[in-house]
Amino acid sequence: MLHLRFTLINLIYFREGCRFMQIRLTTDYALRMINYLSGKSSVVPSTELAENLSIPKPYVQSIGRKLKKAKYVDIMLGTTGGLSLIKAPEEITVYDIVLLMERSIKLNRCLEDEKQCNRDATSYCAVHSYFKGLQGFIEKDMRSKTFAEFLDDNTI
Repeated sequence: MLHLRFTLINLIYFREGCRFMQIRLTTDYALRMINYLSGKSSVVPSTELAENLSIPKPYVQSIGRKLKKAKYVDIMLGTTGGLSLIKAPEEITVYDIVLLMERSIKLNRCLEDEKQCNRDATSYCAVHSYFKGLQGFIEKDMRSKTFAEFLDDNTI
């Protein structure tokens, strides 16, 4: 059993040569935006999101469009416009947003597709087994954490 704890924003810090595997900056921005919107009951101007979350305004707009397409937020145009959540914070998990924003959330390519293993060894490879267990732990943890929970502990 894995007894690991990850902070949300610095999701994974396993060393792979000189590279670190971690979520992309746009994913971090999307998580912060959903968290901020979760604490608001009205439309939030994109300038407020940009200023309070230290996100460049073009990113707020681009990420907002992606979140709208996925039906997490609504975008109102005009001088009183901005973004608001469509779904309740208890209906949105960290996993939902990370999966939306990332190309892949798998730790190793053999977890994407077993055919990616150039040794065809996924059934007996100790490294594959380790990463598969770790992947399961991470995904379970992200699926269990809703944005309603962040309102109480403000950990994002």
